[in-house]
Amino acid sequence: MSEMTEQEARLVGHLAEMEEDEGIDLAKKMLLEEGADPMRVLELCRAAMDIVGKKFEDGEYFLPELVLAGEMLDTIGAIAKPLIKNAPGEEPRKLGKVLIGTVHGDLHDIGKNIVSFMLDINGFEVRTSASTCRRRPSSLRSRRSSPMSSASPAFSRLPSTP
Repeated sequence: MSEMTEQEARLVGHLAEMEEDEGIDLAKKMLLEEGADPMRVLELCRAAMDIVGKKFEDGEYFLPELVLAGEMLDTIGAIAKPLIKNAPGEEPRKLGKVLIGTVHGDLHDIGKNIVSFMLDINGFEVRTSASTCRRRPSSLRSRRSSPMSSASPAFSRLPSTP
């Protein structure tokens, strides 16, 4: 990440330290009042999420902090995404399509939302499946497969990208 201004460093700090009100208020100010580049603000959010992830790995943060980080990211993303501009008459360029989901009631839903957000702002079309699958489909139960390979039939049905 390139050099940060003092204001940008404050935003990353607020988000990484779980200072929800201060972080969201500063992001709103930067985006809506000062006309900051929304991609830059989202890049700063990604930097803050890297810090949050490291603190989780180190045992300093736990599940509640991950939930809060995801909520802050969603809030700022909802403000920033509509402000991302393309050239006149140009559609946003998508690098590919991703289908992502979790099993109903799985705590990984938090991570799924963060990963979906990151993929979306980095140029992927993300489709989220509903978290309604309560168990492995019978067609997959007979196979000896890992949860990751259980998802592969869904990916094989996605149309290819040019």
